[in-house]
Amino acid sequence: ILLLNSVLMAAGDARVEVSSMERDAREILAAVKPEWSSIDVSMKTFDDGITNKVFGFFPSSQADLPVSQRDFVMFRVFGEGSEKIIDRENEYKTMIRLHQVGLGPEVYCRFQNGLVYGFIKGDPLTADSCRDENIQQLVAAHFAQWHFSIKALPGENTTEPLPLRKIASWLQHLTDIDRFKITSDLVVNHSFLEKELESLRTNTVIDEPLVFSHNDTLLANIIHDEKTQSVRLIDFEYGGFSNRAFDIGNHFDEMCGIGDTTDFSVFPQRDEQIRFIRKYLEAFNVLAGISPPSEEDVVKMYRDVGKMCLLSHFFWGVWSLLQSKISKIDFDYTEYARIKLEEYFKRKHEFLNLE
Repeated sequence: ILLLNSVLMAAGDARVEVSSMERDAREILAAVKPEWSSIDVSMKTFDDGITNKVFGFFPSSQADLPVSQRDFVMFRVFGEGSEKIIDRENEYKTMIRLHQVGLGPEVYCRFQNGLVYGFIKGDPLTADSCRDENIQQLVAAHFAQWHFSIKALPGENTTEPLPLRKIASWLQHLTDIDRFKITSDLVVNHSFLEKELESLRTNTVIDEPLVFSHNDTLLANIIHDEKTQSVRLIDFEYGGFSNRAFDIGNHFDEMCGIGDTTDFSVFPQRDEQIRFIRKYLEAFNVLAGISPPSEEDVVKMYRDVGKMCLLSHFFWGVWSLLQSKISKIDFDYTEYARIKLEEYFKRKHEFLNLE
């Protein structure tokens, strides 16, 4: 704690500008890793993010190692205007909290427009690896560990799921949407989206306590380490209390890809979902010290996950609409919003009536 505080004082007023990113970051790195002052250090940019600029520094002597096994100090420079989407103070506190229970990397410091933190070794899941049954079992068990391990802090909102709260907040910045064309037959405006949110508040109610969730379980945020045969979640910008089925439903949606690579034809079928959900419940119940799940428990969660698949599409569709107005990152947010909202309306009835 004392080390963190001293580094915070050194870096708290610093900024990392895109125009001088490496120079600015190296000044912060000198405070974070003074023991690296006598060695050659290299920089690598990671381009998977669509909200922030992410890069890391590592000892140049490790250049021959796979990227997944290097000792990086990671930098995240927040996307311009992203504070309208992400509560950065909550993100920072979440990272500290997760590190304390062994679920997150060390947090070295934060600066005016970003964070410096440790590296989780391994490779992000891919469209192929996420369908590997052994890896799916690891992911399901890790989700259960997350949902069981983090307890609510005094005053923390544990009554309304974070995705619903976020959508309501984002829509406040989208009041000027008059005509957004999803398909030739479906054009929506702000009022229409507000009414859709209200229907989701009613239709996605799940009768169980909320749990601390990741809420952004896309493939790039799930790291698989082949050496240790383990998985870890990264990027905690949307951490907060939600239905435990949301992380699973969001993950099933994200198996279909992101952006112009999205292919909903590969959405996991019922048998694959049931297998994942059964492993999740088995792992969660062991942690909770309760009896193994019944088949009825598994089928109930399958239905709950369907509701969360639906909510996830709307969540990221509205998110992408807002990003299209504020982000300067090279990504077609408008088209991604259309893709997500089209799938939302296409499968709304199905997801709300699973058997």
